Amino acid sequence: MLYKTEISYQIKKTGAVRGRKGNEKRKKTETFYGGVVRQASNAKDVKHYTTERLREEFHIANLFTKDNVRMVYSHIDRILTAGLMPVRQTLKLEAGKELAAEYFLQRREMGCINIGGKGIITVDGVEYEMNPRDGIYIGMGNKEITFKSCDETEPAKFYVSSCPAHTAYPTVKIDIIATPQTAPLRERQADGSRHPFDSFIIAKTPAARWGEAEDLAGPAVFLASEASNFVNGHILYVDGGILAYIGKQPK
Repeated sequence: MLYKTEISYQIKKTGAVRGRKGNEKRKKTETFYGGVVRQASNAKDVKHYTTERLREEFHIANLFTKDNVRMVYSHIDRILTAGLMPVRQTLKLEAGKELAAEYFLQRREMGCINIGGKGIITVDGVEYEMNPRDGIYIGMGNKEITFKSCDETEPAKFYVSSCPAHTAYPTVKIDIIATPQTAPLRERQADGSRHPFDSFIIAKTPAARWGEAEDLAGPAVFLASEASNFVNGHILYVDGGILAYIGKQPK
């Protein structure tokens, strides 16, 4: 597979095509502008998959590569997973003809968490500083979204999850702590459903909840007390386990 920056890359999808005699098969290669396409798997068939086949269908490898955008599009709910790792270049999200849209979020919305070093996401000219483990929700209708790192020796790694949308919500930069800033994301919608990013945080956090300011008290007391005298060179993540769940710790 070949990946190039600015999403101007070519990715190949292979499938089996029945031959003229009915029992011959050959490989069919199809170019996809924007990422790897994964078809839905039949629940009965999955039971008979080998380990290799399971990894081929469900495992996403090498999601972060230098100065590249890596996308995987699933026909299950049309979910799109992406990894962006800008090092020396600025990366840009674009739609491509496969999404049948003029720009990436024309009919989609997305959530993004930075699991690498400090970076910057620019949404239609507005810059958002993204420290390690910072998150951002970007609503439908935003046209130009770019990603860059502040330090190429510690590049940002932007983990993106995007799905179709029918209503536009404002862009909100958040962390995983329940604060007045994140209150609009935690409120129930008019129909009783959760906000999409609220659902994302709950689903990806093993603790299954937002953090509270009080959750920081215990670790702070520990680090400030004699109990931590022999703790050195260690970063204590107070995040409910979300960082361990969605990616490796920043270097």
